[in-house]
Amino acid sequence: MKSEAAGSAAAMSVADRFGIGPGRHRRHAVDLLEALPAIEAGARAGRKPREVEVFGVCGERVTLARKWGRYDYGNRHLDTRRCERCSWIIALHHRTIEQEIACYQPDSVDRALILSGGHNPDLLPKLIAAVLDTHQEQQPDRPEPGLVSELLAHICRHRPVGVMCARCWDDGLQEAHGPQAQVCPEAVVACWACTFIAGSWAGEFEDTIGSCECIVTSPCSVLTAVAAHHAIGTTAGSGTAPASGSGNVHEH
Repeated sequence: MKSEAAGSAAAMSVADRFGIGPGRHRRHAVDLLEALPAIEAGARAGRKPREVEVFGVCGERVTLARKWGRYDYGNRHLDTRRCERCSWIIALHHRTIEQEIACYQPDSVDRALILSGGHNPDLLPKLIAAVLDTHQEQQPDRPEPGLVSELLAHICRHRPVGVMCARCWDDGLQEAHGPQAQVCPEAVVACWACTFIAGSWAGEFEDTIGSCECIVTSPCSVLTAVAAHHAIGTTAGSGTAPASGSGNVHEH
């Protein structure tokens, strides 16, 4: 009976089984098969939902945000601050790997910025694929942290992020640099994890580049180390490396 129940739980869709739980900094996946019974038991004991311990599948304490709907790739609440650890746990367990990889494909602007620096815009998706291929036999039985999900989450936290100059941010590329401009000449491609990112103290600018004093360019040593291990090239095409930029910058 236990194996049948486990199989039935695994067959449930992501949207059926998982809700969203805001944590301290990120938005997490909550296993409703565990969270809802705990909340209901707490209610019978006279406890409010916020007083019941609820955890994301990564293990972080969260609050279940029922009004946010279910954990699904189409949910707009997951467009930002999505926990990489939870995301890879879900993707590996529910076999939504292609959808997860698509989340790390650079958009057209970031692709142009990466190429302008002579780097491979498909580096991160290739690294993800290489790790998955190396560890393809390690399919998790439960939605919980493991070697593969933690390694992929660590790599993806170091994803490249296009950073444009303040004039582009305020006025637009052509207005700032002329009608022939295709890429901001002061732009950089930063590592999301290594670069200083603003916290809640920044108000509406939370989760943007916190200061031009600490912008670490991508690919950082994490991505280059993984690339070297899997013999994957980090460069593509040619071009002049983008300027480091000494003025205020903003994340694309």
